[in-house]
Amino acid sequence: MEFNYNWIKNPEIFCINRLDAHSDHKVYKDIECTKDFKYNLNGTWDFYYAENYEQSVKIENNDFENYHKYTIEVPGHIQLQGFDIPQYVNIMYPWDGKEKVNVNNPPEKFNPVATYVRDFEISDIDENYKTIISFQGVESAMALWINNKFVGYSEDTFTPSEFDITNYMKNGTNNVIVQVFKWCSGSWLEDQDFWRFSGIFRDVYIYTTPKTHIKDIFVKYTLNEDFSKAMLNIKHITENNENATAKFQLYFDNTLIFDENKNLDNEEINFEINSPKLWSAEIPNLYKLKIIVYNDDILREVILQNIGFRKFEIKNSVMYINGKRIVFNGVNRHEFSPKLGRAIKKEDIEKDIIICKQNNINAIRTSHYPNQSYFYELCDIYGIYVIDETNIESHGSYVNVLGLENKYDYIVPCDRKEWTNLVLDRANSMFQRDKNHSCILIWSCGNESYGGKNFYKMSQFFKENDNSRLVHYEGINMDRRFEDTTDIESHMYTHPDNIKEFLKYNRKKPYICCEYAHAMGNSTGALDKYIKLTEEEPLYQGGFIWDYVDQVLEHKSLNGESFYAYGGDFYDRPTDYDFSANGIVFADRTLSPKMKQVKYCYQPFKIEIKENRFSIYNKHLFTNSEKFECIVILLENGLQIRKDYVNICVEAGNTKEYKLPYNVFDMDKQKEYTIIVSIVLKEIEIWAKKGYEIAFEQKSYGKMLIKKNMNLKPKLIEDYNNIGIICEDCQILFSKIKGGIISYKVKNKELIEEVILPNFWRAPVQNDIGANLQHKLAFWKANSMYIKGNIVSTKEFENYISIRINYTLPLINENKVYATYNIFVDGTIDIELILEPIKEINLIPELGFLIKMPLDCNNILWYGREGETYSDRKTGYKMGIHKQEIDKSLPQYVFPQECGNHTETRYANIYNKNNIGIKIYGDNINISALNYTPHQLEIAKHPFELPKPYEVVLKVSSNQMGIGGDDSWGSIPHEEFLIKTDKLLKCSFSIKGIH
Repeated sequence: MEFNYNWIKNPEIFCINRLDAHSDHKVYKDIECTKDFKYNLNGTWDFYYAENYEQSVKIENNDFENYHKYTIEVPGHIQLQGFDIPQYVNIMYPWDGKEKVNVNNPPEKFNPVATYVRDFEISDIDENYKTIISFQGVESAMALWINNKFVGYSEDTFTPSEFDITNYMKNGTNNVIVQVFKWCSGSWLEDQDFWRFSGIFRDVYIYTTPKTHIKDIFVKYTLNEDFSKAMLNIKHITENNENATAKFQLYFDNTLIFDENKNLDNEEINFEINSPKLWSAEIPNLYKLKIIVYNDDILREVILQNIGFRKFEIKNSVMYINGKRIVFNGVNRHEFSPKLGRAIKKEDIEKDIIICKQNNINAIRTSHYPNQSYFYELCDIYGIYVIDETNIESHGSYVNVLGLENKYDYIVPCDRKEWTNLVLDRANSMFQRDKNHSCILIWSCGNESYGGKNFYKMSQFFKENDNSRLVHYEGINMDRRFEDTTDIESHMYTHPDNIKEFLKYNRKKPYICCEYAHAMGNSTGALDKYIKLTEEEPLYQGGFIWDYVDQVLEHKSLNGESFYAYGGDFYDRPTDYDFSANGIVFADRTLSPKMKQVKYCYQPFKIEIKENRFSIYNKHLFTNSEKFECIVILLENGLQIRKDYVNICVEAGNTKEYKLPYNVFDMDKQKEYTIIVSIVLKEIEIWAKKGYEIAFEQKSYGKMLIKKNMNLKPKLIEDYNNIGIICEDCQILFSKIKGGIISYKVKNKELIEEVILPNFWRAPVQNDIGANLQHKLAFWKANSMYIKGNIVSTKEFENYISIRINYTLPLINENKVYATYNIFVDGTIDIELILEPIKEINLIPELGFLIKMPLDCNNILWYGREGETYSDRKTGYKMGIHKQEIDKSLPQYVFPQECGNHTETRYANIYNKNNIGIKIYGDNINISALNYTPHQLEIAKHPFELPKPYEVVLKVSSNQMGIGGDDSWGSIPHEEFLIKTDKLLKCSFSIKGIH
């Protein structure tokens, strides 16, 4: 047989001579399990690149000398090694507008073909052994030759393709050639929201199988009602099982549970285990099964397989794990690295799992394809629930044709018979490889591919072969003809109130959000509303945040600056630009400011502080709080003055009350006290150190008083153009021409760069842009940029001077904005800004002031919530006194936008290295200190496009609109986090010089 290029155009041909999929159990040569049967082919390969098949090397002609030879690293994408370019698109097919998008057919003119060539050595070929070559991931279709003889063909980017090459081998030097096609008919099912790459991007190796070889095992078990007994069933497919025996050993924590010899002529072997230790994400108990295979009394191979006993089921429309109602505190995760794309390393995978465990994430959906086997191995070990998703997404095939009568002629796979075997093959390839991983609770038929008969057939395949898991498919929401396709009602980005409304009338199935809380840029506002719903509605069982990590790539600008690139930065067209950056962690795995809120919302303890007591509700399903330590911290005006330990013992699912070690109502009434109840690890875990915080809650009492000198009055110097005010340690100058404060000097140091003016605008976050708020509210940007002040009165009182300024807005004829400045002898200025009701528009992004200070005032110390917070994202951030250098305050959002805000700030000191600066204080004000104005942030599309810093820009406000987070393409922040202009609005705070 020879390779036929027409195969890549035919959805009915997706594999030739590819071996059957099998379990990913580990096989060793020795009882100690130190030597495997593998020969690694990773490394440097010879490489030939062509833009299409017509221009590519024709292997059968052996005409390599006519083509330029390069080298390339395997595993890896060709687009990240100098060939072709990376392209990011979300829904549309990547060749849309360049070549006609015809169902089934990949493009012809530009469809890169990558030809990989390398030699490997084999000596002393043993006829008793088979030789298999294994490709763990190739995007998107591959053809294989060994020693210039065609071996086989395979599609499906994300599951292994293996071929028996025994009869193609020879002693000595052997040659392997792989031709990889970027797009094939199967690419119609690989239209995921991700970067489009191609090449051999996962491991490649050769392995041998001995004369007697267990090529597949399926470890199944049943648990009785009270989980006191497990019946273990091991189904195996063994080659040459005549005279074959095996020693079956089961260990738990190095303790031998059983050790029995069995003949392998029986395809199913059973054992009984008493009092099994159950597996869950909370307590990931794993047994180790060891199968030592003999034939003719000769050791042939040793198999290792982890086993976790657990029961996952639906009862009365609710999902249960080991008899307890489960809630998925989940995240969607792409395999992605800014250096390597999807060719990520094992250490990247483990780091991701550890970050998830440390931040109370208990579940991952493999969006939208099977991951490397190592991922599932780690999820078994660390304890992560997994939705394993089939490599199917055909979003671009249906999104533009839903209104057509003949829509089914365009949508794939839907009911189309020519796609049936292909989609069942993808389901089978995932299932067979991953079936023994306890972490997988749910098989997913794919993502965003409409509905139809083919998905129903996939779900039936999963159910017929595995009764220990559920089947998920969200796409039936668009096509309800085959309701039984999914065991779970699954939606995307449905608002909490709409979920509640849906469940009033639809109570046949449990409900999850397979995608929610779209974390694009500065986002995840109001996440707690979804968490509250899990506590109120038994059928709503959590969701999966979109998504885990920013999909961005390391790149250099034309000026040589390194930056993280998103869609379009490689001149890839068509593209969906920065929509690839939705992570709760940044590309380099540093935590984004959003993660604190995620960790808080997902925390496994609900703590309530009330008067002199606090209660703890243990949300764990199986873990007593005795595993943790409870610490009660007392802050006075933001500083810790006391730390106490409280012994807690709360059974899973229960609530207990404990007495606080003190009564805050007996303390100084002129100070603020904050109680923080913190729950930390009592002992070390594999994912965190002893003392690592799991959960906290806080509550503040009283009010911090900052006194000002009211015994004397400052000196007033009013002239034609300016009004000067001389205070104890500072001099202040109001300009009648500029209409505001133009100078504030402390110790002869000027602290004001430009006139202080009101501000109503923020640089739009991506959720604002998705809802078109930058257009709808542009009224406020123009009014912020071109506002003009007019000093209308100056009055002297007994111990202060008062100045009134009216502000003219360019888009409003009436005088709607004015401010009063009361100046005291110690330099304190009390400012009150008034915005009268505006009928022209009903929403305002922000109400406050813009204050520009010299660049050397590079330090901010504030008392309030830590980190970056907003009105709808603040509960996960602790009160206290925090410090930061302003030139390091810009979060790593790849698309510059509003950022760095601090809510509920009591005071903030902004100062230089000599500790000269200003204090801004008030009742729960918002403040941010960056080197850029909202306008500068807004016009930059990447951080490197921001201008060289030349000032410190403070934004001080009484309120700022929430950032939103339900989705990034239309939803605005929830009602309570909007600022309405149909009523009078105020912003009050004080400024004082410090030294």
